[in-house]
Amino acid sequence: MMDSAAVFSVLSRCFVEGEQAEWDELTAPTAWADFLGGARQMLQDTHDLAERAPRGSRRISGCHLRDVLSESELKALAVPPTFAAHDEFARTHFTGGLPYSAVPVESLYCKDDDRRDPLEPNRGLYLGKTADYMRDLTTSLGLSIPDEFRACPDHLSLELDLIAVLLRSGMAAQAQTLVVERLGWLTDYRMKLIGLNEEAANFYISLVDMLVCERAKFTEASDEEDERPRAVAKR
Repeated sequence: MMDSAAVFSVLSRCFVEGEQAEWDELTAPTAWADFLGGARQMLQDTHDLAERAPRGSRRISGCHLRDVLSESELKALAVPPTFAAHDEFARTHFTGGLPYSAVPVESLYCKDDDRRDPLEPNRGLYLGKTADYMRDLTTSLGLSIPDEFRACPDHLSLELDLIAVLLRSGMAAQAQTLVVERLGWLTDYRMKLIGLNEEAANFYISLVDMLVCERAKFTEASDEEDERPRAVAKR
């Protein structure tokens, strides 16, 4: 059965185009069964990433695939798409600038109030604050951004791969922090995929739902200071 690092690594490869040999190896019956087993274990395990909880987070109970995914999503997840189907979906939706683009890049779903031009929209543009953050974080870890992701260092594939790297490096707390801080946009991205109104999207929606559930295990705790009644200033 796969460990959490391997699960995140597989997930990272599902949201990009790739070579047929790599996809066929990834989705071979035995390999995919190992992935599903690891994913189930990861979602149910409340001690995996949470052994050292970072400040500002709390642990909650694990979840089950059957509680997270719809019947159609479970069926789609059980039998991953062929390379041809995945390649067609990726070329149609994971590429920017097309009528039905659903590019998995965090900047496209997050507000950026630091735009230099106040007339620019603060949502839906590449290279926002999240891109700067991921670029700086990757560099600080001695890693480099692949050339094909220079314009989108906050691509979901890179975020998931970095989580896998941290887990393999024994940095569970840092991996958990990244899950909490970087994957919140996936709820909006999920709606984008649903809006495609394609049966083929169910596979990718199921993967996103798994990640949303995993993040929910480590939701930020309420700030106690904000809950305390504020003192009324004396006149």
